Amino acid sequence: ICAYVAQSGATSVVGAPGTARGDRPVTIIAGTKVFVVSAKSDGSFEYELPAGIAPPVQVNFTTPSGEVKNLAASTFNAEAHLKRNYFTTGQAPNDMVLAQGKFYIANSMDNNVQIRDATTLESVATLALPEYASPSYLFVSHSTTGFVTCNGNNTLVAFNPNDGSELWTLELPSEGLAFLGPGKPYANGSYVFVPLANIESFGDPSTYRKAEVFVVSIATHEIEKRITLAGEDALEVARLRGGQLVVVEAGNLSFDENWQPYTTTSSYLEVIDEASKQVVRTLDLGAIGAARPLVDVARNRIYLASLLNGNLYTVNSINWTMERGEGNPVIVGAQTSYLADLMLIDDSIIASSFNEDRLYAISPLDFAMGAWPLPEPLDIGSGEEGFLAGAQRLAWDQDSRELYILQGLANRVGRFDMP
Repeated sequence: ICAYVAQSGATSVVGAPGTARGDRPVTIIAGTKVFVVSAKSDGSFEYELPAGIAPPVQVNFTTPSGEVKNLAASTFNAEAHLKRNYFTTGQAPNDMVLAQGKFYIANSMDNNVQIRDATTLESVATLALPEYASPSYLFVSHSTTGFVTCNGNNTLVAFNPNDGSELWTLELPSEGLAFLGPGKPYANGSYVFVPLANIESFGDPSTYRKAEVFVVSIATHEIEKRITLAGEDALEVARLRGGQLVVVEAGNLSFDENWQPYTTTSSYLEVIDEASKQVVRTLDLGAIGAARPLVDVARNRIYLASLLNGNLYTVNSINWTMERGEGNPVIVGAQTSYLADLMLIDDSIIASSFNEDRLYAISPLDFAMGAWPLPEPLDIGSGEEGFLAGAQRLAWDQDSRELYILQGLANRVGRFDMP
């Protein structure tokens, strides 16, 4: 499939991964003009046309199976496929999950979890939580149990994903901390793994204890184990592979007098064995403010966003070395931004930039910006609207090829229809 993309005056001809045979020439014909570009090893290609070239455009290429194709590129304007105000949420939404044909949204200021039908957008149910609970992070993987961590009252709440009814609540011990900060959990059939920030005091800099992961039994609703981590400020636990989990600690994240984030301690990536509930590997990442681990199984790689700036970092999960580390990050957004979420779609890394209100597409082959399907960054809520929407959590519906963007400051979810 080829798409002719026009954004902000730029015109590119792009092909999705798997379109062409890797490293073979792709010929683009526009009137009497002929342009040639080589397909990347994953079969994708992109060519920015000179000014003044307009459709129709024909694209000649060889498919991975060896068939020669001559296709007219369809017109795709990315901006026209973005619906910013797709539906509104509650106040200060912090996390969103799309599962079982439903949206689950944690509204921190409304103290509830909204459940909406993903097709009709009608409200299915609401999990009401106590005042000041401040629900923050969700995990929903099947139709029997969902989990939400609450930063206001330090609780883990299990709920029915179908009707929003509360199943049980566990208060997490804060032991005199200024902020326990239970983060985004992961659950298997028996346990919930809850990462913790463990902030002793806020300031410039803030002081932290070592981060932990609480292992909570789903059967008994009790903490079975506390795993002490190497670093500070654990925000998310994610599945790695074969009974292993990955957790990343950001470091002692603090803010200066201008509210710019900084850290003076290392981030760590740690691997937890689900069966033994032990840390089996620890990797010092440097002072990069790492967060939001994205596991790329096909490439044996873990992508990490930064809470300090618009950088992306990568770890090889076979030899456990940093491919793109502190000295050579993948620069995605501005220094004044941070990458709020990462996702793999059509073999491209999609990153949401919170302060810039943008979506970026990055090639996992060479980390070039402007991969399929976004030759240019897609503006989510800036510009003519005049406010910062806060592009935050991403959710992807493969069947309908729709990408959903939680916008925490605008109290809404936007939708982008992918080609």
